[in-house]
Amino acid sequence: MKKKNQTLYLVSVIFLGLRAKFISLLSKIIMNRELGVEAMGLFSLVNPFIVLLISLSNLSLPSAIATLISKNPKKDKLILISGFSIFTILSIGLMLLTFLCDNLIATSILKNKDAIYCIRASLIMIPLTGLSAIIKGYFLGKGEISLTSSSQTYEEAGRLLFIILIVMIYKNSIIPIKASFAVYSLAFGEIFQISYMVFFSSINKQNIIPFFKRHLMESRNEIRPLLNISIPLTLSRLVGSITYFFEPIIFTRIMLNNGSTLQNLTIEYGILSSYVMPLLFMPSFISVAFGNYLLPNMGNLVSSSKHKDALHLLFKITIICLFIGLFISIFFLIFGKILLQFLYGTTLGFEYLKILCFPFIIYYIETPIISSLNIYDLSKKSFISTLISSLIRLVLMVPLVKYFGVLGISFATIIGVIIDISLNLFFLFFFFKRNKIKIID
Repeated sequence: MKKKNQTLYLVSVIFLGLRAKFISLLSKIIMNRELGVEAMGLFSLVNPFIVLLISLSNLSLPSAIATLISKNPKKDKLILISGFSIFTILSIGLMLLTFLCDNLIATSILKNKDAIYCIRASLIMIPLTGLSAIIKGYFLGKGEISLTSSSQTYEEAGRLLFIILIVMIYKNSIIPIKASFAVYSLAFGEIFQISYMVFFSSINKQNIIPFFKRHLMESRNEIRPLLNISIPLTLSRLVGSITYFFEPIIFTRIMLNNGSTLQNLTIEYGILSSYVMPLLFMPSFISVAFGNYLLPNMGNLVSSSKHKDALHLLFKITIICLFIGLFISIFFLIFGKILLQFLYGTTLGFEYLKILCFPFIIYYIETPIISSLNIYDLSKKSFISTLISSLIRLVLMVPLVKYFGVLGISFATIIGVIIDISLNLFFLFFFFKRNKIKIID
């Protein structure tokens, strides 16, 4: 692909991501208004459990499948079949476990018996997110990034349609039922996404089932390579989720010991976690788009032993991400107050946004670098980096929160990202040195 075409292609992918983000924001605004504070509060209570289910059900298979297919294009369908085998066993096990423990999770863990409606609604999410992950990974590996990017728009459009048709009609239902509608909207979005990817792809649908039957046993050889990539990635996400779980606990204890009132620290933490951080993370779809672009293209170069070209592509993507991050930071600095007012109806948190927007530039290069480690089969090293950086982040939170208050959480997060990126780059270049791979002539 020529450089001009590459640039246009990347711009189109970013635009598709931006469009999906806009529809997602619109659907969230409408859902919040139609369901009400109590129903959304109940959904928010169950949401961490749903996020955990989604992480376990897809098992980071999109990245794993995309990585293997990009490096072994001739085995694409065998890798796809092995992904389906993992997905089937995993989905049945998770659905059965969730169904048997739904009352225990609601009453003993979440301490709210009404949460059982959302938990039961999440059962349908398990197979749908897993299936979506496998199909998305397949097309990413084949280099059909525009298809997977467009599918996100259809996913968000499906959620919006569900909210308009169902939530508005049954908005007078009891609170637990209305909260479960938020979960069903996620499932409806996944159905739209899967349908779009299947029906609008170039894959020959008629030959899929016969091919599955003929090569099911042969595909077993691809299960281990898939798990070698997907399990460390999933563990990395779980480590991140656990450390973020401890974040408010550490912050609350330190601030109370410093003499702050519970009401004040709750307000400060709410401003940071509900207004500022979501805004800083909002453009993350850009780095994800570049990471998705990197997977098939860098994978093809690595499979052809063109390591110098692969590293040059990584360097180019990293520089572009840094420049985009710089532009977004300047935008937040100038228009942050207007943006906060438009999105949340308040300018609270603008001072935090001004302080954090430029240090957060480093966050934009994390995803492409992690993608490069997956391509070189260094997912286990990526897990080690995540574990070390997450633990350091928790340790640093204690002195930083003590001296900087709520901003200490963000400073610890930024330092954690820097450590994670540094360790990942160290592992990558150490791999080149150990395997005597020349990246400079």
